[in-house]
Amino acid sequence: MFSLFGHALFSKLGLGPGSSLLGAISILMILPLYFIRRYGKVLRSKSKYAPDEKMVEKSDTVDTLATDTTVDTLKKEPTEVV
Repeated sequence: MFSLFGHALFSKLGLGPGSSLLGAISILMILPLYFIRRYGKVLRSKSKYAPDEKMVEKSDTVDTLATDTTVDTLKKEPTEVV
């Protein structure tokens, strides 16, 4: 998609302002991801399409997988660095 508007963007705005605009758009695109990550559980609980917690096994959640991996890694003895 960038090839559709990239030339016009930088020829009209210049290199500095055009890059700043792209950076600002990138930062704004991060905000929805942050809010979904932060408030996702609340949003899913209000949704009529989300499965009940009874239906989802605890081992299927991403948080559980990440936590289990971290715990397993911490239980291992540290390796000696030479």
